[in-house]
Amino acid sequence: MAIDDEKTRPDGGIVAFLHAKAQFSWHSIQPTDANWEQLDTLALERFPLLTDTLQDRKKLSLQELRTCILVRLGFRNKEIAVLLRTSTQRVTNIKAGANLKLFGTRSAMPLARNLSELDGHVR
Repeated sequence: MAIDDEKTRPDGGIVAFLHAKAQFSWHSIQPTDANWEQLDTLALERFPLLTDTLQDRKKLSLQELRTCILVRLGFRNKEIAVLLRTSTQRVTNIKAGANLKLFGTRSAMPLARNLSELDGHVR
């Protein structure tokens, strides 16, 4: 199935595609701008309150915004690191920074829960 076909799948084919990409080294082929746009569209459809909040709150960097979306979709730090071409320690730091900007807490640990609570879908 072509990646463009996947964005129309109700199960979020782009998520499965990115999970598969994240299984390889960060030296492998990386997500394209079109892939990131598909992910943004999916996040807006699935989590409209979260997406609005991420856009309305204090300015997040592009890495922080992408990390928040990937965290909310259940990606692990290692997967996020591969997709963003960075280290897992950097992902932890990105998560902590986003959590501080969004929720006033300088810790990476509660970010997934905090993001879930924003859109009313506590895991």
